[in-house]
Amino acid sequence: MENRKRKRLAGLAVLLLAIAMLLAACATGATDTAEKIELGQKYLTELNYTEAVAAFTEVIKMDPSNIEAYMGRAEAYKCLEQYDDAKADYTTAIEKAEDQPYLQTMAYVGRAELFATTGDDAAAKADYDKALEALKRVELDGKDETFRQGIQNLFDYIAQELAKLDPTENGVEET
Repeated sequence: MENRKRKRLAGLAVLLLAIAMLLAACATGATDTAEKIELGQKYLTELNYTEAVAAFTEVIKMDPSNIEAYMGRAEAYKCLEQYDDAKADYTTAIEKAEDQPYLQTMAYVGRAELFATTGDDAAAKADYDKALEALKRVELDGKDETFRQGIQNLFDYIAQELAKLDPTENGVEET
């Protein structure tokens, strides 16, 4: 009977140790992901695009749903003039951000800028239009004035970019 008790206690200790290790691994993973995102952003600001790609790629390997990593890597690819890779990452970000309209807007804007850079004005215009649609889904209730002004500035930016693509158009409807 005492032997069974020891086995149970040993089994419980092993289970608790496994749970503790799993929780530590999860917490470390989140910390590692945040640190790699920060590192990627640092590389972007330093114009070290190859290292930025590497940092964001590590995040994507750890967390394939991390939209910020796709966006950062797309920006680095764009600066490296690896336009197909940038477009693929922006597209992935757009798909993954379906329920996050602000992030989806930013991904559409990034891809639209890429299209404009490569001379595909029709695709750029289509993406700016989709960006406006996504931006209109951003929830403003309960948001402070700074947030609201940031959204308005983004509307204005998209309107300016659309006007560059189609100067005959009179403007874009604001929120």
